[in-house]
Amino acid sequence: MPKKQLKMPTSFLAKLTGTLNSIMVNKDSLKQTEIGSIPEDWEVVKLGDIINEVISGDWGNGKPSDKEELIKCKVVRGTDFSKLEKITFSDIPERFLKASSLEKRAIKSGDLLIEISGGSKDQPTGRVFYACDEILDKAVSPLMFTNFVKLIRVNEDIAHSEYAYRYWQYLYSSGRTKIYEKQTTNIRNFRYNDFLESEVISLPSLPEQQKIARVLSTIQRAVEQQDKIIGATKKLKRSLMQKLFTEGLNEEEPKETEIGLIAKSWEVVRLGEVCLPRKEIIQPAGEGRFKYIGLEYINSGETGLEHFGLDTEVRSSKNRFYKGDILYGKLRPYLDKAAIADFDGICSTDIIVIRATSSKAVTGYIMNLIHLPSFVSFATSTMTGVNHPRTSWKAISTFKIPLPPLPEQQEIGRILSTVDKKIEIEERRKATLKELFNTMLHKLMTGEIRVRDIEL
Repeated sequence: MPKKQLKMPTSFLAKLTGTLNSIMVNKDSLKQTEIGSIPEDWEVVKLGDIINEVISGDWGNGKPSDKEELIKCKVVRGTDFSKLEKITFSDIPERFLKASSLEKRAIKSGDLLIEISGGSKDQPTGRVFYACDEILDKAVSPLMFTNFVKLIRVNEDIAHSEYAYRYWQYLYSSGRTKIYEKQTTNIRNFRYNDFLESEVISLPSLPEQQKIARVLSTIQRAVEQQDKIIGATKKLKRSLMQKLFTEGLNEEEPKETEIGLIAKSWEVVRLGEVCLPRKEIIQPAGEGRFKYIGLEYINSGETGLEHFGLDTEVRSSKNRFYKGDILYGKLRPYLDKAAIADFDGICSTDIIVIRATSSKAVTGYIMNLIHLPSFVSFATSTMTGVNHPRTSWKAISTFKIPLPPLPEQQEIGRILSTVDKKIEIEERRKATLKELFNTMLHKLMTGEIRVRDIEL
């Protein structure tokens, strides 16, 4: 078969999907194994057979010792894996360890870290992290790992370490690791020895393993790049909000008010002077007539609704809302849940339905004001209740807001809506990339797609 050229970064996604999907394995070249059909030239071995070394972690001491010299390190927990993948070290705990412990346990390029204790109902133990040069080179302190994590070193003569990492990801996403989880009291433990002994891994040739790893890591980098774009756009919006809600659009002379500097022609009013709560209650019949919004359907810090349920999900009385209303989550207001409804429906009674009075306020303007940190902080300060803290309309209606003339409100709302749409587009691109990653992870690890004859 002639080799196909695949130049990576620029228009990577189009070329990758088009090229790889054209190289489907012929069913005649497959063989049946204990894990299903795989290419004839692949092997199946126990996962434990590709492991050279398993090392236990060390939590170390919380402070230096007067009796012996200890070295300050960053000690990685399972909960830190996602931070490390983003090359973020600030929240990883600093601990003090003996030099001998550091020498034995210092994380090296190609190491795999496995979470063996912790996890949660929705995030089982057995998660894996891959230590690469890009991450390790940017660490300002030595990286160690806690005793709730195991370090695994792969035999590179048999398996490429990044391929082993991706295969472990494949097993985790398939639910295989969850089988080996044991819960005792409030902690979940991963029976990693049983996992290594019982699970198997399919092994192409080392060159093909490296190509598989490279394809998957390139898609993953594209996902991470989308994260950066989304983060930068959200940061831009926060800066815009700060400027627009104080200076406005018309370069007016500022004036000092009880809420700080605002444009000279603006007013300061209470939220309750320009908005009203909608108090229409409905008892759903469960016939699927109404779209339903619970707090779980409102994303923190976002202004739109992506998903909804139906009234078949609920039985008790609900609040009625209409297109253009603001749905504000009063339960745990620090979660910053508020969105504009783009359809009629019903919602949880933990959501306050707010409508702007058309003669004084524009919905898009008010919606973004509600997401200001100052409003979130104010609403949080008015919470009552311990287990389920809530604010109320009576409380938040007293919040003082800057109020420009209606045309300026409309333009500010339009500007911020444009930024929101940009964020939504980038979020959809990220979702598409993640879906592509999951699809390719399965197809590459089962040999349904081969990269052996692609030049990467």
